[in-house]
Amino acid sequence: MWRTAKTYWVWTESGIVPHPEEREVDEPIYETYRKSCPRSWVEKGYVREATTQEVNSRLTITNVKGKKFDADQFKNGQYMISEGFAFYAPGIGYLAFNDSPFTPYIPCGGRKALEEILTAGGMTDYDTITFILENVS
Repeated sequence: MWRTAKTYWVWTESGIVPHPEEREVDEPIYETYRKSCPRSWVEKGYVREATTQEVNSRLTITNVKGKKFDADQFKNGQYMISEGFAFYAPGIGYLAFNDSPFTPYIPCGGRKALEEILTAGGMTDYDTITFILENVS
C-alpha cells in the first residue's frame, strides 16, 4: 500500500535514526519515493508531508534556456527544450502543473511574474502541482 503526498515526503526524526549519515530531518526522501511512499513509512512516523510554506521557502527562480525535459507522452525518447524562467526547488526539481507535467511552469510575464509570486508568499497550495527533473542524458 502506498500514500501519495500533495507536495512531497520529508524525513522525520524517527526516519533518520537507522541511517543518520545518509538522511537529515526535514530533507526530501529518496527521489523514487518523493511523491508516493510506502504507507508503513507514514504510519511509523518515518516521513511526513512537506508543508506549503516549506516548499515555498525552497523555490528559486532559474533560467531554463536549453534545458531538456522528458516528454513521456511521445514514448520514444523525445524531450522538450524550454526557454524562459521557472521555479526550481533544489533537491526536488522544477515546478510544473499536473495538466502539463512535461515542461516547467514558465509564465508569460517571465521572471517578473515569478518574483511577484514569491513576494506574495509563493504558491497557495500544491494540489495541482508536480515537480519534474531535467533530462541530463
